[in-house]
Amino acid sequence: MGLPSEWLQFAPKPRGLSDGEKWNVFLSYRSVSRTWVLNLYDVLRELGHKVFIDQCVLKVGDPLIKGLQSALNTRQAGVLIWSSATGDSEWVEREYEVLEKLSMEKPGFQFVPVKLDASKLPAFAERRIFLDFSSYPDGPNGGELLRLLHAIVGAPPRDHYAEAFEAAQDDYYTGINAAAKSVFLGTDEDLRRAASYAERVQAIVGTSAHREDYWKTATAAEALLIQKRYEEAARLYETAVSAARSETGSHKTTWKQACRLMEKLHPTAEERALIRKPFEHLPDCDYI
Repeated sequence: MGLPSEWLQFAPKPRGLSDGEKWNVFLSYRSVSRTWVLNLYDVLRELGHKVFIDQCVLKVGDPLIKGLQSALNTRQAGVLIWSSATGDSEWVEREYEVLEKLSMEKPGFQFVPVKLDASKLPAFAERRIFLDFSSYPDGPNGGELLRLLHAIVGAPPRDHYAEAFEAAQDDYYTGINAAAKSVFLGTDEDLRRAASYAERVQAIVGTSAHREDYWKTATAAEALLIQKRYEEAARLYETAVSAARSETGSHKTTWKQACRLMEKLHPTAEERALIRKPFEHLPDCDYI
């Protein structure tokens, strides 16, 4: 699983390795999570990180403890991947304490704990915020992946679309992308920010169809969707599709985006059916 192209532009580059450093990231995990971790490994490698993962670095016959200790002492960040399926709280506590200690003693070292399901954390781990990938059981993706990538390099996420929209506040393209990206990040605060951006976009594009401009009409519909004004959004989506019957490629792009937004917005079945109706000629969302 590579990093989806729509997220690639927002991913930070790895930090340069200084003297004595061999790895950008050390991945700590149990074998039950190996498939998920290998997907993360592929994403990190795609972005240029040098990643220590025992399966890909240690050779048969290498002393395990010595190899792991060497890696721990020569990397910039450690990611601890935990799930209830791990079933080994002693291992989790030991690895957690080592990485926590390094984060306090080694300048610039980043400790990033990750959990793969929504089960309760061990008591000792509750004092630190874990990135939650319970919505992505097959591999890292979405807003949490962006947060993880920024945390590894010790940089707060930048919202380039939001910055561009603030610089040109009549540009509805950057505005709707800033709104959508906030939805994909998915926290309550992000969703409130998304609705605020969408409201500002609505002031530019309005709530009516734009003749002979499919994308402006679809943008108006998307802004309504992000504000959870489902009935009005469905009406504009229907108008856009009806006015451009032959533009099925545009319909597919619009519907895919609506699917991704609804995955985070959680409309009721009735509300979702309203948005689905204009796109009944296309396959349904993958997440259903």
